[in-house]
Amino acid sequence: DYSPKRASIKFALLISAVSLMILAMARPQLGTRLKTDQLSGIEVVVALDVSNSMMAQDVEPTRLDKAKLIIFSLCNRLRNDKIALVVFAGNAFLQVPISADNVSISMFLDGINTGMIQAQGTAIADALSVSFNSFTTQKGVKRAIVVITDGEDHQGGINDVVKELKSNNIVVYMLGVGESKGAPLKIGNDYLRDVDGKIVISRLNEQMCKDITNKTNGTYIHVDNSNSAQEQLITELNQIQRTNLEAASYEDYNELFPWLIV
Repeated sequence: DYSPKRASIKFALLISAVSLMILAMARPQLGTRLKTDQLSGIEVVVALDVSNSMMAQDVEPTRLDKAKLIIFSLCNRLRNDKIALVVFAGNAFLQVPISADNVSISMFLDGINTGMIQAQGTAIADALSVSFNSFTTQKGVKRAIVVITDGEDHQGGINDVVKELKSNNIVVYMLGVGESKGAPLKIGNDYLRDVDGKIVISRLNEQMCKDITNKTNGTYIHVDNSNSAQEQLITELNQIQRTNLEAASYEDYNELFPWLIV
């Protein structure tokens, strides 16, 4: 009763099924289509201090690690807003350009450390200037700058930048990390020492932070070991009126693989 014809048909059907499965896994695509995402939100630039003083442990595990946790929380909770990331020490540069893709910033956070900028110091003026230039050119959008720093050993020259920010209605929120009484900086198994061999104590400069916020209608927020700072920051940012951001338009391919597995 063996039928060579039926065996050939079954084999051909098996080969066809396997071939279609392989093609479906390759995700064939044809043509493109235009998608448009309408966003209603604000633009936020976060400037993160990565100077050596941010390794002090008066905020656990370190000032820098605590700041990174705040930024991570910010990216997760400001879903419809555009965010950019600036890092600074002795100078500043744009780490992640402004966009609504907040996941990108979260991915970069793990790699941020105090060794990524060779020039030491706390160039607040430079950080504010780079942050200001990181916004889009769209008109009518509400904008804010969030600076997370201990403010120690800042290099001055802030007044001119602050005047420009105020004239453009950009609010600055200063998050001061650490304690005014200060803490030593542990490098490896020893503490950082000055030329006289004394242990260096890093202190939070709250007055400088408050001066900037007072001139830009912003808010100073002290960062300690609790979650109160990030909650207050979210509350402050949510009070800013949202406007329609420019639509994110992109081309997407028409997927053909569903036809191969039906």
